[in-house]
Amino acid sequence: MKKSKKIHHTCSYIVKNQMSGHSYTVPALCELLTKKYDINLLISSPSNLNFKPSFEIFSFIPNFFEKPVLGSRNFFKKLDHLTDAGDIIHNHGIWRMHNIYSYRIKKNKDVKVIISPRGSLSKEALKISSFKKNIFNFIFGHKKVIENCDAFHATSEKEKIEIRKLGFKQPIAVIPNGINMPVERKNKFRVKNSRNFLYLGRIHPIKGLETLIHSWVKMEKNSNCKLEICGYYNDKKYFDKLKKIVKENGLKNVTFSKPVSGKEKIDKFLSSDIFILPSKTENFGIVIAEAMSLGLPVITTNNTPWECIREKNLGWYSDLNEEKIYQSMIQASQTSQNDLIVMSKKSRNYVKNEFDWESLLSKYDQFYKWILNKDEKPSFVTIFSS
Repeated sequence: MKKSKKIHHTCSYIVKNQMSGHSYTVPALCELLTKKYDINLLISSPSNLNFKPSFEIFSFIPNFFEKPVLGSRNFFKKLDHLTDAGDIIHNHGIWRMHNIYSYRIKKNKDVKVIISPRGSLSKEALKISSFKKNIFNFIFGHKKVIENCDAFHATSEKEKIEIRKLGFKQPIAVIPNGINMPVERKNKFRVKNSRNFLYLGRIHPIKGLETLIHSWVKMEKNSNCKLEICGYYNDKKYFDKLKKIVKENGLKNVTFSKPVSGKEKIDKFLSSDIFILPSKTENFGIVIAEAMSLGLPVITTNNTPWECIREKNLGWYSDLNEEKIYQSMIQASQTSQNDLIVMSKKSRNYVKNEFDWESLLSKYDQFYKWILNKDEKPSFVTIFSS
């Protein structure tokens, strides 16, 4: 079967074992889209994929002097060579050179450019390394690059609002990330006040882990529960800071464990009772969907786009402060096993109905066809109105 136009996806890098959110979702999206499109994925690092892709993947080593912004002349040349008039370039993430390259190609060819910020335009994310971002914008005109894309893809209504608040007026499609549903397994919850709480993901200041640990001081005094912080980090000083907080407060039931993937990751979820993600901001939070797909009730903050957790009684959805996080954890520790089982089943069904990759394929197809002016505007695309 002849496929539609080519879609060229670009992103900065794929973390080893695909442990970060975009490292899982971008390749998974590319794999899904091969059913309808010819797909290329260009990245500025070794591929690190855990599967053999059906799409073409090209990886490039950044130039020495452009390493901080992942610049590569070969990346640009390959993207330019692959792209024909009428194609789409779909960029994932910002503040990297692949957006600059797409803009340069767009000026010379009749192509459409879509940007998925992947959380990079949230207020909290913009605070991180703001000085470096200002320099990048000054040198490369990054804001102008973003202003000249044809459309945005947001993974949640929250992210759409963040984009609009910055003044960008392009159309925005809201399509959530997808997830491959695991085989259903029966969850066995520990008795009240003796439950295991799990944080799993990137160990980074934006994840709210300091607040979580400080909240646990009171939790440890009032329960026999345990907290495991499992994940990878790039900033050892920050990781050591978290361990120091644990030590200074004499916490005996907080442990740190190495990052996991694949079956080990599933087993880690299933050995826990409650998943917790106390983030300062999330554009989506794929790890929440993963936890729910395995039947774990979730505690997260209202800085994430997971209002459904409160609305559908799938866990606890709170402000990010020590007392509120503590109250959510103590309630979770005291909830009956039967009620947790009900939450577990509802969580899994919700993820299956809303985020299964197969159900999202038609949305991406509608979005791309509309961008190429071949179909009517989808209902999930919003047009700016002053």
